[in-house]
Amino acid sequence: MEDKISSRLESFINTRREKEGTINAMMDMTIKGLNVQEKQVIILFPVSSWQLNPANTMHGGLLCCAMDIAMASCAYSYSHAVSTPTISMGVTFVSGVREDDVLEARACCDHVGSRMIQTRVVLYSTTAKKVVATATGSYALNT
Repeated sequence: MEDKISSRLESFINTRREKEGTINAMMDMTIKGLNVQEKQVIILFPVSSWQLNPANTMHGGLLCCAMDIAMASCAYSYSHAVSTPTISMGVTFVSGVREDDVLEARACCDHVGSRMIQTRVVLYSTTAKKVVATATGSYALNT
């Protein structure tokens, strides 16, 4: 079971990495791990200068992008979906993120239904060792 989930997670991330010039590829994400018992995936996102806003913190839209990628990868990995497009997403920002930080997204599936998947994510700063944002998301289970 774990091998199948790990394989689906790697496929999801690799598909996004290989489309050069897209926002997904530019996010430069890497898989840190997964926890099958908790239906969780952990993905790392380095923060680069191109991602900063005028306040020299990571743009909120890119924080949302990282969380959406993490939740969608979780939805895809723990389901039999062919694709998992985002239906809705609710975000709470907690703290700013500086350049050269690395964000750790811990996403988990709360519910995998026949047509929809409910997820949540906590985004941590590995430098500051604190939560920077949280989100919940609903994803379609397309077969």
